Amino acid sequence: MKKSIALIIALSVYLLYDTSTALGCRCQVPDNSFKKQVKGARKQADIVFSGKVIETTFDKRTRPVLTTFRVEEYWKGAGGDEITLVTFPTTCSYFFDMDKSYLVYANSYENEFLDTSICHRTQRLEGANREIKILKRLREAEAN
Repeated sequence: MKKSIALIIALSVYLLYDTSTALGCRCQVPDNSFKKQVKGARKQADIVFSGKVIETTFDKRTRPVLTTFRVEEYWKGAGGDEITLVTFPTTCSYFFDMDKSYLVYANSYENEFLDTSICHRTQRLEGANREIKILKRLREAEAN
């Protein structure tokens, strides 16, 4: 009994002091201005867009979640009216809600599929106004 209590206390202390490891996902957040964070995230992403989730399916055979967006605007890259992200469920996965709009920073893997995670700047579009303004300026500067 004493060993069980000691084990519980040790595990609790470990979880309190190292939650990022316990949760299994470590995201490195740059220590610089908001604008530089957005610029850096855009540079690292293969494609950045805003769009609305129109379909979500779970492939039971291979286990990914497929999320299809109707693209409203591209902030980096270009493509069609719809984009599908492939998410393999992990502790770092970003999961999307149907009929909600998002700002998505995605990367291509072996030119086969696009993915994002909680470590990217992907977020609900309704809270991304400041970020959208910066992305708009970066896109305009790139075009000139």
